Amino acid sequence: MNSKCKTLYDNLANELAKINDDITPLPGINRTDYRNTFIRQIIDSVRRIEFIYRIKERDISADRCDPTNEHFDPIRAAILKKRENNIDEAIWLIFLSIHFGKHLSHGWLMTRDLYSGLEENNTWSWDRVCKNKSDFDDWFKAHYASIRGAFGNHRKYESIRPDAQRNLNKIVSSYINWVGENHSHIDLINNAPEQCQADPKFMFQYLYNSLSDVMSFGRTARFDFLTMLGKTDMFNIIPGSVFLKGATGPLKGAKLLLTGNRDADIDTATLENILDAINNKLSIGIMGMQVLEDSLCNWQKKPNIYMLFRG
Repeated sequence: MNSKCKTLYDNLANELAKINDDITPLPGINRTDYRNTFIRQIIDSVRRIEFIYRIKERDISADRCDPTNEHFDPIRAAILKKRENNIDEAIWLIFLSIHFGKHLSHGWLMTRDLYSGLEENNTWSWDRVCKNKSDFDDWFKAHYASIRGAFGNHRKYESIRPDAQRNLNKIVSSYINWVGENHSHIDLINNAPEQCQADPKFMFQYLYNSLSDVMSFGRTARFDFLTMLGKTDMFNIIPGSVFLKGATGPLKGAKLLLTGNRDADIDTATLENILDAINNKLSIGIMGMQVLEDSLCNWQKKPNIYMLFRG
């Protein structure tokens, strides 16, 4: 652990102790090994978010935008597209990256193959897909078996088969419909209620709720998609909650932290309110709710043994 992480560790340990004394008991981390593991998972989550912030400040090679290049990276490509003021393409890339996920061994290979059209000059850009959706559908049915890689951990129950109940053609159609008839993500924001436009947390909640119209985008995909849009500055949005309804790992982690029992009988609204108060006292940044969501999920898997989660 480097000096920066050690300082953060000490700060978090002190803040959690004060929270336990002044705000709410934290029986889940009474044990030293549980507390140590939880704090280290928080630090990992903070570092994953800070990594995106660092990428935004760096030069990005054009290779990162080229899906025929082995160095293609949809997140870096999205940031570069935003710098070019191509917001629609940037967000489309992030959508694809969330749908397929990043596999621990194969990386972004599925996103790369789909986006590239499996050959040069055949990129399935946002504009091309929207204007030629039937062509995209036909292409996918004919070429899905040639798409390499595997879905990421958060998407491991998805299927690449075009005859699947939640197949990609249906998913993309529902996403296009969600964005709107102008196919403009900016219009999507501009058409939101004024109250939402004035508050990044309200806007996050509004978009989170509306994304229920996108097939196969459940609670985790919606949260991951919107937090990435916020971190990459596509939209001015911030999660105001950990969104525990429909969650599995984060919900178990929240129950374990606040009651000492992963299976405690306590409603999600109560848990979310307490986590909101905790977030306000921790030095975990503006995306603190994502830090809590991520760290609680990972911590509850092995609460007494620290593990670095990458996939």
